[in-house]
Amino acid sequence: MEMNLNDFMQLTCGGHNKAYAEHIRSHGEHNGAHAEHIRSHGEHNGTHAGHNRIDGHFLQQKALTN
Repeated sequence: MEMNLNDFMQLTCGGHNKAYAEHIRSHGEHNGAHAEHIRSHGEHNGTHAGHNRIDGHFLQQKALTN
């Protein structure tokens, strides 16, 4: 089959764009994983805040009893 340069460029660019679209999609999934990770940090920090509040309560009780 006869193929001119224009056809060839369209074929290769199409393949390239598809690969690029895949690449972008994988970035989206990667960023989604980051978001999950950051959210879990938030939950972890929330747990810390809970612990600190309890510790503060105990220290306050201790100060009152001394």
